[in-house]
Amino acid sequence: MTTHAPPPLVAGFARTDITPSAPKGLNLFGMPRRVHGALGVLDRLCARACYLQSGRRTFLLIELDLCLIQHEFMHATLDVLADTGPVLDALVRATGVARKHIWLCATHCHSSVGEERATTRPAMIRVLNRYRARLERKLVALGRAAVRARQPVEFGHAQGPVTGVAANRRVKLSDGTVVTGWADGPSPPPGLRIVDRGPIDPQVGAVVFRTLDHRPLGAIVNYNSHIHLYPIRYFSSELAGAVARGLERRLPGLTAVYTNGADGNVSLCANLPPQPSDARQWNRLYRRERDRLSTALVDKVLELYRHMTFARDVRLQLSETTLAIPFGPGRHARERLTAVTLNDLALVGEVEEMFVEFALALKTQSPFASTFVIGLNGKRNFYFPTTLAVEEGGYETDTWIVPGSFERTTAAALRLLRQMHGTPAKPSSRNRRLAPRDEGAPRPTASASPRATGRSSAACRRLLRASLRQPEPFVRAEGARLLGELRDRGAVPALSAMLRRDRWYSKIAAIYALGDIGDPRSLPVLASIASDPRVFDFPGMYNHSMIRVAAAIAMLKLGDARGLRRIADLLRQPHLPALVELAAPILALPDTPQTRPLRSTITLDLLRQASGEFQSARHVRVLKALPLVAAPPARAMALTYLNHFSQCVRAAAAEALLAIDPPRARDELMRLWRRERAPFVQIALARLLRRPAWLKRIARHLVHADYFVRATAAEALASTGDAKWASAMIPLLADGHFYVRLCTVAALESMRVRLTAAQRERLRRDHHPRVRLQAAKYVASMT
Repeated sequence: MTTHAPPPLVAGFARTDITPSAPKGLNLFGMPRRVHGALGVLDRLCARACYLQSGRRTFLLIELDLCLIQHEFMHATLDVLADTGPVLDALVRATGVARKHIWLCATHCHSSVGEERATTRPAMIRVLNRYRARLERKLVALGRAAVRARQPVEFGHAQGPVTGVAANRRVKLSDGTVVTGWADGPSPPPGLRIVDRGPIDPQVGAVVFRTLDHRPLGAIVNYNSHIHLYPIRYFSSELAGAVARGLERRLPGLTAVYTNGADGNVSLCANLPPQPSDARQWNRLYRRERDRLSTALVDKVLELYRHMTFARDVRLQLSETTLAIPFGPGRHARERLTAVTLNDLALVGEVEEMFVEFALALKTQSPFASTFVIGLNGKRNFYFPTTLAVEEGGYETDTWIVPGSFERTTAAALRLLRQMHGTPAKPSSRNRRLAPRDEGAPRPTASASPRATGRSSAACRRLLRASLRQPEPFVRAEGARLLGELRDRGAVPALSAMLRRDRWYSKIAAIYALGDIGDPRSLPVLASIASDPRVFDFPGMYNHSMIRVAAAIAMLKLGDARGLRRIADLLRQPHLPALVELAAPILALPDTPQTRPLRSTITLDLLRQASGEFQSARHVRVLKALPLVAAPPARAMALTYLNHFSQCVRAAAAEALLAIDPPRARDELMRLWRRERAPFVQIALARLLRRPAWLKRIARHLVHADYFVRATAAEALASTGDAKWASAMIPLLADGHFYVRLCTVAALESMRVRLTAAQRERLRRDHHPRVRLQAAKYVASMT
């Protein structure tokens, strides 16, 4: 039997500059806070093309340093890159590649051309029209140049982990709500903790094409994360351009195409400093962080290249599928999934900003050895969240995507890959799987590992104070919180030092701790923060940390009324998300002549205005404040939340109703119990109404599949104060998720249950530093 070898693989690469010729004054797209035009160009915007041919099969990938394909030119006449636009027709004529085999993708650069406000000005429309015509000509010339540069190649691919580059920006708090922030933020309200961050894809992928005499010709780099850092006022290709330029500099003759993957809920780990004083300082900080992150990716790609195996017999396949995705009542969108395979490598093209779980599912279940997602591949774009994320709420879920659509799209992509591979519908044993992420746990460090934890109260307090010097901000914040609960006055100097050096999450945890300790020695540093307008109060794109306000509230706890001025300033110019975070703490202030005008500012109408439709965390904060508002309509407002789509909001509404009007609320909660199916809400209702049969149901949730339900059940049983539930909770000390172990230790402490020496030793050796610190606090409080 004769076996025909596949046709030789031919590849061509090209790049072109797409920076505006007159950039000054043009609007920058991607950051709503930039209301002024660009000041110039920090680094050039580029478009890079990769052309592949095997026999009669051809494929053209063009990656542009733009934010979104359709939004760069918001005016209807400026939709240059639409699927129905003339640019694709011109590319088909110039390259001979079929229309469906041309991928026009964006790197999601947030310092590129275009802005909605710009299209309302006729002069700006004329400028963008000229830029559009110039860009059309450049793209056609780019595709033609890539085809002309084609030559026989060999190709290899690999993927490997890189650390410290990306972080999931959706942060889950201990009340079940989810908020959006960046690497170190956001800071939770008083009394709440960060439970966990969502997943990331730790691997960077690389596809390298070499000439037959082993000279590097082109590369495709793939990473699942947003690429932007700061809202600078200069045009810049951001991380994508820095990685491409770094590879091209290290490998002369190479053209590097950076492709953005599933980035809907992942951002970069940027070390954001205190607020700079001018644009030049912003640029210096921006370059420093951009170069640091890009160097990590470039070094990993070069390492992969050195160990890469190359093949010349390459089978090129191209396929696509479409499915109807409902996104609203009676509305459907045609979701287009495309795939290109080269031997055991698969590239999946996706239109939307998919959550990173899409890329993780494809990598772990695809029959191909390597599977890379190339996002923003088309003109339509919106966030595409998981069903769980829609339930949790948050900025990224403010779309018309119907729950279940994410899972349907993932299943369709896997079916497409299995059809192209010719395998049955099951994961391949050849697939290189990602190692399971350890619950978001930071790596333990030597100084975070206690030698004498559990031996004495003094040793445990020393361990907690030592945690304030750890490099991981979550560990520092946890140590600060626990020292505040212990009212440890000996920790005041170390906590005060944190206020001078730390940022956002750990800094605000130290502020809360100083307020709880109540030592007058902390007043000078708190006052300096509360009165300093240079304190950077903005940790992420969609929420405020309110560091100065937190310091002001801590001053009020210490009896210093100067903090009232800072809070009053915020209320005169209210930022609604910040106001929601402050409502309950302000209403809980003592009713004095000084605080009465401040408390009267928080009205029911203001709370109703501050709650956003999709922001479940905001609704929960509003419900926490409702019982403190002296207004009869507060009960009616809480009732409306009992049918909310988020289980966290329904649970908070039940608690608010019981606090506002206990006699009538019990009937409402009984009706909610009969129809409620979410375990989190069932646990909340059982904890509120304290029925013995319901408490037994809580105990059954201690073995629930969801880690957060197990942790919530342990906390609910501890709130009863009945030590008879301790025997059912003890097995959770060996649970597989750190947050369950952490909550169980805290629950047993609140019940005054003494652990055995073996159980204390297990906790002392726990691999997660936050559990070890919680265990140290347990021992310190019990002795």
